[in-house]
Amino acid sequence: GMARREGISLMLDRVNELSDGLPVIVTGDFNSEPESDVIKHVTDSANPEHLTDARQASSIVYGPSWSFHDFGKIPYNKRPLIDYVFVRNGLKVLRYGILAETENNGFLSDHTPVLVTVE
Repeated sequence: GMARREGISLMLDRVNELSDGLPVIVTGDFNSEPESDVIKHVTDSANPEHLTDARQASSIVYGPSWSFHDFGKIPYNKRPLIDYVFVRNGLKVLRYGILAETENNGFLSDHTPVLVTVE
């Protein structure tokens, strides 16, 4: 809602302040899917403070299109993508992947790791 959007605006302001034009990587669980207003706000190119979603910027994308499974409780086709890696200021994204492999169906977390290679 509105509070989350305001939080995102504050985050973008702070990133802008701290980065001083240097390359930036912002990662986290945004509890919002790619089509949501929240993520659209982060990546809106009309906003000079916007960030680029590494998944969208990468020419190589592998793994599933979701990052949250709640320890396997969410059915495969209903799992959301809510964990992001955003970049800015000249970083090139070479590879983006979600690492969903498990051993013996054991999960270390309710989220999957997101692995991104940048230069």
